[in-house]
Amino acid sequence: MEALGKHLVNPYSVESICASKVRCLLAFHGKGIRTPVTVYVPCNVKEVRPGGGFVDNTRDVSQLIEDQLGNGCVVLKVDGGTHGKGVSLVEGRAELEAALGEVTPSVINPSGVVAQELVPKWFYDIRIVVSKERGRGFVCAPTAMARGGFKDFRTNTYLGNMVFRVTLPEAVRREAVRAGEALSPGAEVGVIALDAMPYIEDTSAYDERVLRSMFDALEEPFRRVMKAKDDPSKKTAFRDYTRRVEEAYGTFMSSEPYLGVQAVIQDSLDRNAGSLVFHEGNSCPDFWEQTRIVGGINVGALLLSSAVSLLDN
Repeated sequence: MEALGKHLVNPYSVESICASKVRCLLAFHGKGIRTPVTVYVPCNVKEVRPGGGFVDNTRDVSQLIEDQLGNGCVVLKVDGGTHGKGVSLVEGRAELEAALGEVTPSVINPSGVVAQELVPKWFYDIRIVVSKERGRGFVCAPTAMARGGFKDFRTNTYLGNMVFRVTLPEAVRREAVRAGEALSPGAEVGVIALDAMPYIEDTSAYDERVLRSMFDALEEPFRRVMKAKDDPSKKTAFRDYTRRVEEAYGTFMSSEPYLGVQAVIQDSLDRNAGSLVFHEGNSCPDFWEQTRIVGGINVGALLLSSAVSLLDN
């Protein structure tokens, strides 16, 4: 489309950056946006020899990572993964080398190894949406979706974690706008979802036992949400399907345990607004029900507004 002279929402230059965690981090770093300490080793752990056999780089790659990140907890990632796929947490040299032994070139990780510090985000991260219309700068949505739980160090909802609405502090919104600009050099319009983690080192102000008990109480209402979302009638009776999903989310979000967890997330985010770290962007946002219902952001409306702004008067 661009070769034909057409204007696009999120042109290829943006898609190219957002398709790679490394390119996202480089773009953020170039604009002075705080990111997790990251090591990218651009060679594969095992290199195939042209004449047969292979070279095992496990020890060298491990040493490079350990030199920069120490021998504590390290997060290994694939460069183009999603939904937490290919992400592992290791501690110490033995675990690191064992995990590296499982890293092989693939569609979502064409080359090399990505390793990051384990950010002390406690139990949640934030999905923030920024958008831009033609002739204007990026705007950050005032609310966002926090994804959290204690099931796994990965907070992706794909892995069973829950979702909560949060109001973004002004400092976070300003930084999100800068992050959107970093991922969209030269783009006239765009809609980008940003993933960020609060850097939380002190949780002594909260009773984690009470927090965990609230999550336990939310298991059943959230299970009903997931059941409603899995209803195959989505493809044959979309209006009824949407009504049932919204009702299930409404019950979940109006419950006392939800409001309790939401209050903890909001308070901790407000306290740590200046220490948020951005780690990736998504330039292919779809009509996520969770983003619309829980996050309070209609991505479809933002995409349409951006597209309409490209039309000639």
